[in-house]
Amino acid sequence: MKSTKITALLLTLTLIFGAVTPAAAAPSAPERFYREEAVYAKLTASGGTREIYAVNTLHIPSAGIYEDYGIYTDVRNLTDFGEIARSVGGVSFRADAGAFYYQGTLPPGTLLPWKIAVGYTLNGAETAPETLGGEAGSLAIHITVSPRDGSRFAEYYLLRVTVTLDSERCADISAPQASAASAGTNRILTFTVLPGAEGAFDIAANVSHFEMAGIEFAAVPYTMDIEFPDLSPLTERLAPLTDAAAQLNRAGRELKTGASSLASGSYELTDGADSFGRVFESVAAKGAQLNAGADSLAAMLEPLLPSLPAEQSAAILESLAHFKSGLFDYTDGIDSLSKSYSGISSGISGLAGGLRRLGAVAGKISAGLSALDESAGKIPGELETQIDEIKSAYTVGSFAPVSFVSDKNTDTTAVQFAMITDKIEKPVLTAPTEPEARSLAFWDRLINLFK
Repeated sequence: MKSTKITALLLTLTLIFGAVTPAAAAPSAPERFYREEAVYAKLTASGGTREIYAVNTLHIPSAGIYEDYGIYTDVRNLTDFGEIARSVGGVSFRADAGAFYYQGTLPPGTLLPWKIAVGYTLNGAETAPETLGGEAGSLAIHITVSPRDGSRFAEYYLLRVTVTLDSERCADISAPQASAASAGTNRILTFTVLPGAEGAFDIAANVSHFEMAGIEFAAVPYTMDIEFPDLSPLTERLAPLTDAAAQLNRAGRELKTGASSLASGSYELTDGADSFGRVFESVAAKGAQLNAGADSLAAMLEPLLPSLPAEQSAAILESLAHFKSGLFDYTDGIDSLSKSYSGISSGISGLAGGLRRLGAVAGKISAGLSALDESAGKIPGELETQIDEIKSAYTVGSFAPVSFVSDKNTDTTAVQFAMITDKIEKPVLTAPTEPEARSLAFWDRLINLFK
């Protein structure tokens, strides 16, 4: 009996401590969850930031207490009536398995990934948007968008700008850069800003009783599957062009070499002509000396001839006559040769000058063909570079999503932005309020009976 009681006691203690021990164990850490962000911004009609808040979607794997990160001035549970505790760097909450939504308002001074500015002119004068409601005239709207330095979202996101104008209030709408569509009486203008790019857009219209809905800015990751054609056949067809340019360059170099040789030979030709001229001048001078010597000899013999025998004197005179006749033929030949040589020398000089000019022209032709060969050789590479630049304008690298509200949110799978400016409305005129009638006392009402 006693052993039975001990056994029952041990069994009871085992059941008690077995039930208590798991309850006293430390709870496990929250499971990992994935999240998405939708960032909304209210802008002034001029594009300045008025308020930014984020709606976060958390995919909770199982019920428990979870933390999410971000600096908020206010948070709101959009899933149930449960409380969200806000701390300096984030929030904590209890959630069941499934999608959990909450909204957090970001602090003033938070910068969007883009700088946005909207300007308005009415009848050529800059006009504040607050005063445009109900106005009439020639309206111009200028929208500028530029990426903020260092923003990965601006680098990888496509931004669409949508302007909606009431065609009953806006006529002669002009927006050359927009894609236009109609929805009822509204004219919808859509502009696109590519990742990392700037945008400047102009709208013009003649307006009356002007009002306008807010300008919308929506940004999502840029994805465009573009299959570019194979351009290798085009570059291959450039090969004959580059080969022909190379052949022309070689021919130009050969032309330059030949012309240079001719020009060099022209110098030797002119040098030879100059030497011949100097020899010819020396021969002509000797002929003149011989002619002068013959005249002197005749003058010396003239007084001696009478004293000589007649036959001897006649022989001397005949010999002297023959000498002078031969000398005359010699000098006459020299004179004729001199006249002919003048033309030859002039021709040689002209030929030499022409050959030198030919050499200079051939040098320019060779230089031009060399430049053509160099340029033609660069065409395939430059073409490929330009094609790559065109491709890069429409393709961006893969973007790994990151949280906009906090870098600690490492499991963010998607972030999108939606921004809208204040709408422009005609001011509402309120009727002046009449002063309340003063309640009359009994004696006042009695006196009024007799008035």
